[in-house]
This record gives sequence, C-alpha cells and structure tokens, in this order.
Amino acid sequence: MKHGFIKKWSFLFLGTLFLLSSLMPGFTEQLNKLPSLVNHYRHHVLEHDTASFAEFIELHYGDGSVHKTEENHQDLPLYQVSSTILLVIVQEFPSYNVEAPTAAFIEHAVFRHKLYAFNSPKGIFQPPRWVYYS
Repeated sequence: MKHGFIKKWSFLFLGTLFLLSSLMPGFTEQLNKLPSLVNHYRHHVLEHDTASFAEFIELHYGDGSVHKTEENHQDLPLYQVSSTILLVIVQEFPSYNVEAPTAAFIEHAVFRHKLYAFNSPKGIFQPPRWVYYS
C-alpha cells in the first residue's frame, strides 16, 4: 500500500511540474529560487516584523510597492521573468512592377490518321472480343 501511495504522489508531482514547465518557460529556474524566497521572508520576520506571508508577498510583488525598488531582490522567484515566445519582425520590401506575359496561341493541325480505331492504345482498356473455340 505504501508503494502505491508514493507512486501516485510522485506521478502527481512530476505531472504538475511538467505541466507548469510547459505553460511557463523558465519555471524550473524560478523553482530553484524558492529557498532564497524563504530566507528573505525569514529576514523580514526578524528585521522588519512582517506579520504574515501574505503581507510579505504584497510588499514584494504588489503593484504599488515601493519596497521592491529599495533592496536588491534579483534572487527572488518571478522578480525578473523574461521569455520570448513569438518574435515578429516587420520589414518593408521594395515593390516591383512585373508585367505578366501575354499568352501566345499556336494552332495545331489536326491529322485525321490519328482518329482511327487501330491507332488507339493496346492494353487492358480494350473492349471485350468474342473468341470461338472449335
């Protein structure tokens, strides 16, 4: 029973890790920065008397936060995330006026000797013939 439990949770963990890695490029690099987030939170608890983890997150990742520019937070996860998913380069191309050539019609003479039945190809698409055996 314990082996099945470990297998199920490891599958769930690896599946979630694979899903998040495919949805957010660079997720594993950001995941490696989690210990520095915990250490920085401990620093705030000891030095700045931050009451909760939610206040710490608001202080560092909130829109109107002044604190994120005061200190060096380069090692915090999701602080600097940049990824190029689609690159579009718009370039002007010179225009050329190319005139289409006019079609020249050549009349071919129709020769009557090509219209006879004995000139038709011999093969499997011939009409059936009666064979008389004596």
